[in-house]
Amino acid sequence: MDFSTEEAIWLIEVFKNNTYLRGFKGDVKANYEEAERILRGWNKTNPRSCSCDFPALTRITNSFFEQYEAQITTLYNEFKEYTSSTTTTTKSGRKKQSV
Repeated sequence: MDFSTEEAIWLIEVFKNNTYLRGFKGDVKANYEEAERILRGWNKTNPRSCSCDFPALTRITNSFFEQYEAQITTLYNEFKEYTSSTTTTTKSGRKKQSV
């Protein structure tokens, strides 16, 4: 499966850090549906209306994430390395992007 850098960033920073292996409260359901969309390569999400579908959604999405986690993490780390190598710090301590 090929993921874009933006998808890898979202999967790590939003899904893995805030949603992965958590219960359905707040934005968790929507995040699981978005993660499923990305991990399956779909164009749109497949919303679930019945709470009886939530356990299957989490199992499937977690399984896909674990299957592709190394690939996603590699993309994410490459992006972080690129952005840290093009970022400098000004005298005030603020980060500035090199052009």
